[in-house]
Amino acid sequence: MTVVDHIVRYRGSSTSATAGRTVELDLETAGGCDIHPVLAEGFVAHPHSAARALLLVAKVASTRYWTPPNMVAAAIAAADPVVTAWPGGLRFESFSLCCGVYSRFDLDAGGLDGTIHRHGTTNVDVSAALKAALARIGPADPLLLRVGIDEVRVSSLNGQVIEKQVPLPERWVRGFAESAAAQSGLEPVVHLAQAGMRRFLEGLPTAVGQTDGWISSSGADARWSTRPAPGAIAVGGAARLRVLREVAPLLRSLTGFGARWSGARGTAATTATSAWVGEVPGGRVTLAISASPSRGFSGEGSMLHALAAGRHRDGDHVHIDRIEESSAGRWGYDVSAAAWFRRDLPFDRSLIERPGSRLANARLLVDAGAVELDPDHTRALVTTRSEVYRVRLAEGAWRCTCPWWGRHGDARGPCKHVLATAMLVGRVT
Repeated sequence: MTVVDHIVRYRGSSTSATAGRTVELDLETAGGCDIHPVLAEGFVAHPHSAARALLLVAKVASTRYWTPPNMVAAAIAAADPVVTAWPGGLRFESFSLCCGVYSRFDLDAGGLDGTIHRHGTTNVDVSAALKAALARIGPADPLLLRVGIDEVRVSSLNGQVIEKQVPLPERWVRGFAESAAAQSGLEPVVHLAQAGMRRFLEGLPTAVGQTDGWISSSGADARWSTRPAPGAIAVGGAARLRVLREVAPLLRSLTGFGARWSGARGTAATTATSAWVGEVPGGRVTLAISASPSRGFSGEGSMLHALAAGRHRDGDHVHIDRIEESSAGRWGYDVSAAAWFRRDLPFDRSLIERPGSRLANARLLVDAGAVELDPDHTRALVTTRSEVYRVRLAEGAWRCTCPWWGRHGDARGPCKHVLATAMLVGRVT
């Protein structure tokens, strides 16, 4: 696993203080902020639901839903959840250790009686002590939330740490980009009120490795089946959705977003990304699961489709720069609002495009003149060492004769030959 090492400075450990029935949480964060030392602060309007939602995000960050066969038994520490302050409130995000589950808690500005000082994104230190404090918060317990950035100081009963280094997996950055791209094409299919939602969550399979299935609406309930049905959402490893039971008593509703299976002849019935949004007092909980437990978002390559197309559409505008920023994890997607949102990750963008990646290799092919376009720009010959691969545009999609395309098709994003061809087409048209 590739790891990007960052020196992350915390003012102190995340702490809690109790005075009577009031619990005050001080979330210490990491990152640079020379405008205001605090991103946001205030009393949470619905402390119990916010505490449980934050615990859900933290639980996903520390859970592995899939262990590859023959995996070296090296411990991978859970990464710190990421928090973004914006005028609309606070967003807490995380990925599972296998990067196949994405979770987010959106705390609306109306659910925070305080001040959002500025837009910004940073890591949040969710310690064992903080988890214990969150677990103790009841419906009548006031909660003061402060998300701050300050000087270097980490203090505990064992002493004081002046500097802390946190190895953050590079795949999280790619995962942010890929999960957003995957969710941007989904539509709402299943909507459940409280009773139907609880029956649905209880009826899900318990083993993550069980066969793939399909979920469709059935009156006030959702029906799970191992066989496809027209209009159903194709879901792989649906047992991963059972983590939503952690907040089920607080959910007012649950909406499932996915790609409907048309049921047309010749249409493959394959699993795909799905996203599930639960409304809680003062905000929303979002859980997105990859197409299968063995496929983490970081390896999907779906963002490369946008790069290959040379554009990224947002409303009535096309932003070329948005593609590059999305591929660096700078933009997320909110399925419930059908809108993109900004995330200022505290990472060097030069670390994202790794040597040897498909994007880097495609640029090398273009720069080396290895792509020979037909006059109509719908076909190309791409020379790689001693091999020549044929790339063609058919029914609005690029196809290639290389082994990668033979194994995956376009399910894992375009191969380097397709990407190089699309890049060249973008330059000459």
